[in-house]
Amino acid sequence: MKPIDLIKKTNGILQDTTVEIPSSFHRIVTDTREIEKNDIFVALKGTNFDGHNYIKEAENKGACMIFVEEKVEPLKIPIVKVKDTYQTLFDLASYYLEQHSTFTVAITGSVGKTTTKELISSILSKKYQVLKSKGNKNNRIGIPQTIFELNKKTDCLVVELGMNHRHEIDQLSNLVKPNIAVITNIGTAHIGYLKSLHNIYKAKMEIISGMKGGMLIINGHDTRLNKIKKINCGNIKKVYRNKGNIQIELIEQSVFGSKLSITNGINKKQIFFKVPGEANLENLALSLSVGELLDVPFEQMVEAVEEYEPLEQRLSVKSLPNGSILINDSYNASYESIKMDLDLLKQTKEHKIIILADILEVGKKSKSIHQKVGMDIKKIENAEFYFIGEEMKYAFKKCKKGMHFKTNQEWISHWQNQKKSNEHGIILLKGSRKMELETLIPYIYENNSVE
Repeated sequence: MKPIDLIKKTNGILQDTTVEIPSSFHRIVTDTREIEKNDIFVALKGTNFDGHNYIKEAENKGACMIFVEEKVEPLKIPIVKVKDTYQTLFDLASYYLEQHSTFTVAITGSVGKTTTKELISSILSKKYQVLKSKGNKNNRIGIPQTIFELNKKTDCLVVELGMNHRHEIDQLSNLVKPNIAVITNIGTAHIGYLKSLHNIYKAKMEIISGMKGGMLIINGHDTRLNKIKKINCGNIKKVYRNKGNIQIELIEQSVFGSKLSITNGINKKQIFFKVPGEANLENLALSLSVGELLDVPFEQMVEAVEEYEPLEQRLSVKSLPNGSILINDSYNASYESIKMDLDLLKQTKEHKIIILADILEVGKKSKSIHQKVGMDIKKIENAEFYFIGEEMKYAFKKCKKGMHFKTNQEWISHWQNQKKSNEHGIILLKGSRKMELETLIPYIYENNSVE
């Protein structure tokens, strides 16, 4: 690809036709902090930022061409005017993807999509060169950024498709055109925007809109997904953890993970899966199903699962200096993911400290959802409870246990006045991303240190 091809593909117009167009480029970027020599910069305009304010910085850092949607001050490098830089980003990513013969797997769902994406990537990496979406790059900016990292050696592209509203996954699916689409489950995450579980289901099903003759893999344990009979754009595979070509048997479970027996009918292997929670076995079954479809040998798939390490803030488990255990699941929260964590802790006899912060983006259903959390907490024994945030007061009032704090700082002030704990136990951190529960971790370590 040459810069001139990108201008034609986006119907761009040169702001100054006297400036020479470069013959090649390094990468396409949207953040001036990441610009390297000979990069192309796309100036995006958002609610809290405007890339047009940084075009001079882009030039100074070595950009060779810039896409804009409004007239800007002339530069010594080509400025390409387009109608909409977000659409241009999609057009460039689509064109970029067309230049690579890459097999694409896309994953969505209310809970567990990141874990499933990571597991699929780990399994496929045993046989293929895999490029996966990283961190929170699961949206209209992050997915194109991931596509721009493709190279000639890439066999498989594995991406997580996120959304808050209808038609967002539709747009992303039509960009990546998945050969395999995976839906983990349908839950209440983002119900504040989408109003009902049926609307959430419809939004998740948008993942097949860009699929032509592919395979939709769904969690057969999910009641809404299990009702799907057929789709017009490909085939359906319903996956269960305990039946099918590959079966998973739970032998023993702890907060550190699960001892499993995995069989394909011919071979059988016992392993320790370092992701706690029974619901994650459904995500594992989906991931193994993708590996099976793409002919990854059974032994290599099992090896990948055994080697897998949870991502930070996603059910990551660490031992504290005094022997206590910290479960950090603070990357995000929904009612379903909180219930999964509480179900895990219900099975433990150790003393528990459970710190929960608000579930956000649930709109008018916030009160009832947080009250359901309070009802679930009533069933947990030998535990201390701390509730943080305006919405968690409903859980606190419902269960009538523990203490409620409006902010993290209020909790920190209370915690610092406590005596250091000599009692071994389990500490859970769980809340929505914006609640920033990870800021509590230094104080937890301090209170659970060794004298």
